[in-house]
Amino acid sequence: MVSRGSDIRWLYLTGWRKEEALGLRWEEIDFAREVATLPAARSKNRVPRVLPLVGPLMALLRRRERARGASQTPFVFDRDGRVRKDFRRAWTTAKRRAGVDPSLTIHGFRRTFATNAHRAGVDRLTAQRLGGWKSPAMLDRYTQSDARSLAGGLEKIVRDLGDVEKPRTPPGPKKKKKSEGA
Repeated sequence: MVSRGSDIRWLYLTGWRKEEALGLRWEEIDFAREVATLPAARSKNRVPRVLPLVGPLMALLRRRERARGASQTPFVFDRDGRVRKDFRRAWTTAKRRAGVDPSLTIHGFRRTFATNAHRAGVDRLTAQRLGGWKSPAMLDRYTQSDARSLAGGLEKIVRDLGDVEKPRTPPGPKKKKKSEGA
């Protein structure tokens, strides 16, 4: 039996759209190179993406592969050998067990992914490519700033300013010298 919630963890860790994850096929997983390839035909922006299968993603796929056994289902996130149409049941159960706001949506994982990437210091281009956003502006719409990330930014500014207890004279206009003989 595959551990429940692996589909939800995939969405949380990758920022993929649910349709992209639901369509993920075993033939798109390259265990030797440790990558998953999302073909352009299944990408919302019609741009192919390559996802490195780091730590927990590789472990998640290996568990699913073992559970697959002799089943010939081509889909990674199948349901008892059948194609899944959505994650609604798994998501509803996960929200109830975690005691989180029932109005949270699966698509919210894209916002969470963008925000987590920002907090981790991932550069914008990398985050944009991993999550499949068409432009930096779209990534920015998904990235949320909270008190923690704002505090981190303010700490950098204060650190850069140095000792703010010492009064500084702000640069101002140069004083004109009095002309001699006036």
